[in-house]
Amino acid sequence: MSLGRMFDDLEGRFAHLEGLDMRAMSDELARAERSQVQLADRFRAAQSRPVGIHLDGGIRVDGIVDEVGEGWVLLRAAVEGGRSLVPMPRIAMVEGLTARARPAEESRASLPRGIGHVLRRLARDRSLVRIRTDGGSCHGRIRAVGADALDVLTSPTGEASRVPGRQEIVVPFAALLLLQEV
Repeated sequence: MSLGRMFDDLEGRFAHLEGLDMRAMSDELARAERSQVQLADRFRAAQSRPVGIHLDGGIRVDGIVDEVGEGWVLLRAAVEGGRSLVPMPRIAMVEGLTARARPAEESRASLPRGIGHVLRRLARDRSLVRIRTDGGSCHGRIRAVGADALDVLTSPTGEASRVPGRQEIVVPFAALLLLQEV
């Protein structure tokens, strides 16, 4: 083998190893970046897309991603119906999310909005809601929203009127499994 061919062969091997090293570094950087992506970021990227969310207790909710906040996602029904508020910690699995992600903007208009924000909006709209928790479910209207719990005026029919059986209950945010407009 000539000396020139030997140097060409060594240069080729070096270039190949250098390419493998660059690819490994690139893959590692991609994995590190992906490790920073939160579920809320993926829901934001799926805004206006249909998803299926499986919750604790075997409950499944389908809808189109409408809003995403700090610790919650709001779906609107694909057909007629209301919206469904799902606390992120109660999500067991999600169908329909892509690998894309969109982080929350850091503008003043998109300050972190906790679950109380959307609950207060539903209370202001006087929406009739069905609430599910691990301990049971109820129908009614949100009467008030505190820092970590909501008050619901319930009745057997879900209408908050002067009907026997109406009562006010308190639901801690941590117990909330699903809240749906009806």
